[in-house]
Amino acid sequence: MQNKEIELMQKKAKFFFDRNKAVHIKFKKGHFYNGIIEDINSADFFILREFVSGTNPVFYLEIENIVEFTTEVEKEKVEKNGRRS
Repeated sequence: MQNKEIELMQKKAKFFFDRNKAVHIKFKKGHFYNGIIEDINSADFFILREFVSGTNPVFYLEIENIVEFTTEVEKEKVEKNGRRS
């Protein structure tokens, strides 16, 4: 099961990297990062430019989920209008 989870996180990371989208990464241990994926050169990890702490390696084994980063303002618009503007 762990290999499928890693493959899914690799696909998600590549998707957001290719589109240069900001991401919200939730880790299995409960913490999170918000930032831009700068480089994917390994099957084990990628480089994230985190908005607060700077550049960090992120290991696929440690990730619970990767989603597109949205601000509170964007979330409120989606809830109000049912879509992003």
